[in-house]
Amino acid sequence: MTLRVEELRYDRLARSIAEVDRARFPGADTLAQETSLTLIRAFGTLNGLIDEQLATFGLSRPRLHVLAFLNRAGNEVRMTDIGRWLGVNKANVTRLVDGLERDGLVVRIASVSDRRTILVNITHAGRQRLETALPHHVEHLSDLLEPLSKDEKAMLIHLLARAREAMLAASGDRQLPEPAFPV
Repeated sequence: MTLRVEELRYDRLARSIAEVDRARFPGADTLAQETSLTLIRAFGTLNGLIDEQLATFGLSRPRLHVLAFLNRAGNEVRMTDIGRWLGVNKANVTRLVDGLERDGLVVRIASVSDRRTILVNITHAGRQRLETALPHHVEHLSDLLEPLSKDEKAMLIHLLARAREAMLAASGDRQLPEPAFPV
């Protein structure tokens, strides 16, 4: 798929902010700034729309991810593994699990082999909620991205993966293996 420059779309707010800053910071890469602002705005829009739809099931995107992770694991999982997979800190995992436990969707289990380790497992109610919400969630994602062609979706995946790799490399972070998601 080849697009001509005049066919490219852009985020008007991101572009106008970058244009203002171009005059203030003549040596800066304002295209990088426009790119990052566009990514942030797209991600924020996607998260907002997903959370709005999932709220009808008493879930949010992170809560759905925890339930899906636990469901696929098939048995109890350490809270540290949930945090590592989600890429969030211990306090965030604790808040997520607290809410899910309060709603009866997960249970905490003390590890018999290590008293410091807390394990989490999905409940029957959690599986039911996930099975109810997931088909609607997947359909919602399809609807949101339906205007993009298969080639455009593939290109976007490619560009976002390249951008993530570039950001990690630029930050000096070494490429760590992705946390295992139970299959």
